[in-house]
Amino acid sequence: MQDAGLTSTTQPLPKDTKVIIKYSLEVEGLSVYQETYEVDKLAAELRADRSNFKEPWLRRVECVVNCRDQHAFQHH
Repeated sequence: MQDAGLTSTTQPLPKDTKVIIKYSLEVEGLSVYQETYEVDKLAAELRADRSNFKEPWLRRVECVVNCRDQHAFQHH
C-alpha cells in the first residue's frame, strides 16, 4: 500500500489508488464497532442522490449520541 506521505500535493492520486474511510466506535480505547467505506463507492452514491446520502451518516452519529447514557455504554 502506498504511503500517503509519499504522494505529491500537486498531482492527483492515481485512479487505481484505494482510498478508505474507516468509521470506528471505541469505548475506553476498546474498538466495539467498525465500518469501512471505499471513497469511490461513496462518491458514486453521493453523485447519484446527495439528499439521501446524508441520512445514514447522520444516523450513525445519532445512534452513538443517543446510546451514550444507556446501560450498554456504562463503564463498571
